[in-house]
Amino acid sequence: MSKIRFVKTQKKPLPLSTLACLTPDCPDFLKTGADNLVIRKVYGKHQTRYLKCRTCGIEFSELKGTPLWHSKIDRDTFVDVAEHLAEGNSISAIVRLCKVHHDTVERIIVVIGKHAKDLHDRYAVNLKTTALQSDERHGFYANKSQPCWEATTIDPYSKFIVSLRLGARDEILIKDLMTDTRLRLFDPYDLTFFTDGGHGYASLFPKIFGVAYLPKHTGKRGRPRKVQYRIPRNTAHVQIVKHRQGHKLESVEIRHTHGSKTRVTLELERPAP
Repeated sequence: MSKIRFVKTQKKPLPLSTLACLTPDCPDFLKTGADNLVIRKVYGKHQTRYLKCRTCGIEFSELKGTPLWHSKIDRDTFVDVAEHLAEGNSISAIVRLCKVHHDTVERIIVVIGKHAKDLHDRYAVNLKTTALQSDERHGFYANKSQPCWEATTIDPYSKFIVSLRLGARDEILIKDLMTDTRLRLFDPYDLTFFTDGGHGYASLFPKIFGVAYLPKHTGKRGRPRKVQYRIPRNTAHVQIVKHRQGHKLESVEIRHTHGSKTRVTLELERPAP
């Protein structure tokens, strides 16, 4: 799969060793450096290469699998719009600066958004970290009459975004965020998790990052036992609760919700990698 760099008129094409066959039935599917690709021809003002896989015989453009695939927009214009989006500019501003239609910008948002998600789902797996931070940020969908919250989990050491979810600020959003985060970790039982004080973090943490077990019978026989959750020794959850009076911050409360304070102290004293 080729990776697009948001730069204009790239002078040197990406080496063929960094590209791969995109035919699912091919033995070299998504294998880079397999020495199976050859250039059949070049086309267009950007001298785009048309490739052939010697393993399966399928031919395809080097743009296949990138946001530019099947795009009828000029490549430089596409990159311009993407760069402005990455800078956080509004759609109206991009329409004015790049001289494109509003619908064009929205289509590019969808295309590069899906591409970014696919890349993240492919590479953000088996992540090794001992600490994570989760928080939510308020925003809007389409217009200010439709609020939407952005919930993220970040590695505080590398600042890498492990997971991101959008929706109403409720327990469903937080559960989805924490579940996806856990699935991406190499070892979810060696972790200090820092969150804010609300919306289900405290009640959901044992169910998602704990170990389920059935307690011994203590009552009448035949009565179903309720599943409980044990927090592993190397796992802890800390809530940073901000108390405000209106818009003024009054105090900050630190709650050691799950796990031991020793594990939290160990993480806080750990030197940055």
